[in-house]
Amino acid sequence: MTSRERFHGIFCLIFMITTTAAQAAAPAATPGPINPGKWEITIHTTEPIDSPPMVSVTCIAPEAIARIAPPVSKASDECKLISPGSLDHGVLMFIMTCPHLGRKTTSKTTFAGDTYSGSLVIEHTNGPTIKQTIEGKRLGDCDVSQ
Repeated sequence: MTSRERFHGIFCLIFMITTTAAQAAAPAATPGPINPGKWEITIHTTEPIDSPPMVSVTCIAPEAIARIAPPVSKASDECKLISPGSLDHGVLMFIMTCPHLGRKTTSKTTFAGDTYSGSLVIEHTNGPTIKQTIEGKRLGDCDVSQ
């Protein structure tokens, strides 16, 4: 796997943590840690190189907010959460080890209504440590076409 493919995979992991559940069909039972709507998400990789921030805009539905949680790995990756990995008072923290992949991921994201911010560190046994920050800000309601 090339470093570009690895970086793309990590970007997808971060994006998944914050937005993938937007595809969920289950209704939200209680208000979530952020407000639904149109969000601007900025991911900035600071190590192993300081790259330009990547910015995307997405619609986050109430159903997605109800499902904010650590990522779930494929069974073949043999990953395990070694910290609670739950959302507590607007803070989602987790540490996941994947010995089969030679990777340990540490993440902390703080959600606050119309904003959120966090950090992600991915340590590779035989490769670089990758550090990223993520920030999200609500721009308003979702476009009708979304």
